[in-house]
Amino acid sequence: MTMQCVLDGGRYFEGPRWHAGRLWFVDCMDRTLLSLSPSGEREQHAKFDGDTPCGTGILPDGRLVVLTMYRKRLLTYADGRLSLYADLSGIAAGTIDDMIIDGQGRAYVGDLGFDMPPPPDRGAPGRIILVMPDGETRWSLKDCGSQTASRSRPITAGSSSPKWMAHASPTMTSSRMAT
Repeated sequence: MTMQCVLDGGRYFEGPRWHAGRLWFVDCMDRTLLSLSPSGEREQHAKFDGDTPCGTGILPDGRLVVLTMYRKRLLTYADGRLSLYADLSGIAAGTIDDMIIDGQGRAYVGDLGFDMPPPPDRGAPGRIILVMPDGETRWSLKDCGSQTASRSRPITAGSSSPKWMAHASPTMTSSRMAT
């Protein structure tokens, strides 16, 4: 297998997702939403003034979702514009960072549990916030440490002795959480 660089010159690329024949991602430090065609053509779609885009995801209806870290919002990108999808500022305990959207449109968003930059003691335990397809927050997985939402491994809750374990999977429901 031969590996090659498909794009160079960015400041901090994150959240790559394949959608509609293009690779979509953000440049966190440049605060932009970008895409790349299979032939290597780069296109800038949006600029985020006053906040840092981080994770991306695709809803079942084809809309792209972009997470903003400090204002704690999920924005959809469609028809050349950004629109508010969910405001997590009332529920997030800290900076939000990364997400994944399952096939049913549920977004799993990482909440660091502290605001950036991290405090010397690394702050409160992080958690995963679930945003339903209608944009409402239904529940969150608490005390997860600072797990990133897009990791596929199990998330163990509790500090020294886990109280329950859950997999952030497309089929996850509250009845599948073992206590």
